[in-house]
Amino acid sequence: IYNTVSLIGTFSNSATTNSILYADMLVDSENIAIMLYEYGQSLVKNSSSQYDEQYDIQMKTADGTIFDMTGYIYVGDDKLVIDASHRDDVINALSAEPVDDVAFVSFYIVQTERPTTTYLISVPMSNFSDMYMSIFS
Repeated sequence: IYNTVSLIGTFSNSATTNSILYADMLVDSENIAIMLYEYGQSLVKNSSSQYDEQYDIQMKTADGTIFDMTGYIYVGDDKLVIDASHRDDVINALSAEPVDDVAFVSFYIVQTERPTTTYLISVPMSNFSDMYMSIFS
């Protein structure tokens, strides 16, 4: 499952504050990943050939619950993969009913080793549950 229209958010680092960010969320039977595009076009990648880049992620659900999780962009890759231990939390959040007209799940992402690099995106819940059940049930 993936979004057909890029998600829009913001990012900040040592050179910019609240600049435009596009993102794509990818969900398959094993992984949940996010692709981040700084300035709407520059894909965030791990260009290291030696280590995975770790990210601290806070997910805020429609009802205001906050989940702390971890994600990684693996060596040479361009997808931020959310740790598998939080897969059910993300699926449940995206599948939930809106609360008080809040129909999205927010992700605040911080690069662990460079905490000045942050990303904020909101993912609409819309028909995620229907799509997920039709593919994975």
